This record gives sequence, structure tokens and C-alpha cells, in this order.
Amino acid sequence: MNQSEDNKIESIDKKIKEKEKAEQIVKDYLKPSCDEEMTEDDYPRLEE
Repeated sequence: MNQSEDNKIESIDKKIKEKEKAEQIVKDYLKPSCDEEMTEDDYPRLEE
């Protein structure tokens, strides 16, 4: 491959990794911490 194609591939890989990292940050931010107490309204129990 020539230099231009290598740079394009590296650029695409970098963008994909940045997007995955951003998505992981959002998931971690939205995920409730283990210390938080959830009420039954937030997390209702299913009765059979």
C-alpha cells in the first residue's frame, strides 16, 4: 500500500477507537453506582 492509504486506514482506526471510548464513558456515566439505593419505583420487583 502507498503512504496515503496507510494514513487513511490509521485515521479510520483512530476514529473508531475514539468513538468506542466515548460510548464507554457515556455508559459508565449513566450506569448507577453500586452504592446508590434504588427504590422499588425505580426498580420494581416482578411477582409471579
